[in-house]
Amino acid sequence: TTPGIPWTLEPASAPQSHHHQGGSAIDVGAAGRIFASNGLTTAYRLIYPRDAHDVYTAYTYPDQPEGQRTIHIDQYSGAVLNDVRFADYGGAAKAVEWGVALHMGNYFGAPNQIVMLLAAVGAAALSVTGPLMWILRRRKGLAAPEPFAANGFLWGFAAFLLALGLLFPAMGMTILLVLILERVCLRRIPVVRQWLVLAP
Repeated sequence: TTPGIPWTLEPASAPQSHHHQGGSAIDVGAAGRIFASNGLTTAYRLIYPRDAHDVYTAYTYPDQPEGQRTIHIDQYSGAVLNDVRFADYGGAAKAVEWGVALHMGNYFGAPNQIVMLLAAVGAAALSVTGPLMWILRRRKGLAAPEPFAANGFLWGFAAFLLALGLLFPAMGMTILLVLILERVCLRRIPVVRQWLVLAP
């Protein structure tokens, strides 16, 4: 793999240069001319070969993913071994790159950036307002909300959380860890259970 290239391509196996006995590698100037002759004339990032079998890699990573392009060339012959453009991505990879660009506010100018800013501020505020709401409920003598009844809504919500957990593994592992911590540890310590107002 080639670290640093557009991350949807990082898991892909990188091609290798064909090293012949006595052959010498081309220099970076020659590599640059080869990239230019293949249409890579705007700003791009260049990765040097790390060993005798590695390749020169050039890639563009503009704000909007439609302009992404990654080229690998043989470090000895200069032959183009791989040339991948955004149009070559699969549907899922395109969706991910579009999502990242939207998330970073790279489309639609300032309105997109303001929406993303509000989302970021809202997510940060939840870490403060959540505990604050719990403290206020506790001061009023209110216990934790009653558990949902085992109905269609509960199972639908559980399925929604499961889908989110599979789509975002870090989130899924966090939910699972909190659930295990509450069930296995916190409910078994009377003082903690009473302070958190957890069901026995």
